[in-house]
Amino acid sequence: MKEKAKLTEAEIERLLTSEFPQMFNPRGGFAIDAVWFRGCRVRKRFDPQSLRPGGTIAGTTMMALADLGPYVAIHASIGWAPMAVTTNL
Repeated sequence: MKEKAKLTEAEIERLLTSEFPQMFNPRGGFAIDAVWFRGCRVRKRFDPQSLRPGGTIAGTTMMALADLGPYVAIHASIGWAPMAVTTNL
């Protein structure tokens, strides 16, 4: 039997908004499109402030998504346990 995610996109967004309002808020532009057991799809709305010279996306923006994705996927799979994920990259 295929395992199901323990939390929905809406549940994770609500928890992130509550626990990390400085990052996960409407101005931040982060969104969770889908979650499933052991996976997710996250995105960040385009913001010209995320560009580097030459028109490429800044590494800090990409790293924020690279950090958010596994965090969301883990919590979708195991349930909400904020300290279950490492706090350093």
